[in-house]
Amino acid sequence: MGWSTWLFLSLMMTGLLWGCGEGADQEVVETADPQPVPQEVLAIVQKGECLDCHVLDGQGIHEGPSLNRVGARLSAEQLRRKIVNPAAFPAQGYENLAGRMPTDFQERFTQEELALLVDHLASRR
Repeated sequence: MGWSTWLFLSLMMTGLLWGCGEGADQEVVETADPQPVPQEVLAIVQKGECLDCHVLDGQGIHEGPSLNRVGARLSAEQLRRKIVNPAAFPAQGYENLAGRMPTDFQERFTQEELALLVDHLASRR
């Protein structure tokens, strides 16, 4: 088994053991979403540096809640509020990281980018 396979399996197991953050008490299976991330959404995710703390389709760091099936836990409006004002709505189990999430997404993203990101994340069930 190569190092990349080992790393992928380790990250997946870590995600399964840590749960999904908010809504972790629900039966949400943490697997990669079969829905691919569109390039325009991926560009927004990269612009926001989301993968510095979150995992999306096997990419990123599992420091914050996974984004793989975030739409199963949160509505579009809840996602928008958490992105725009993360300290006011910390994910359950991640309260100690609430101050580390950037608070300038309204300046980083256009309204169209924010809407596209929120709609995509909400669709990930």
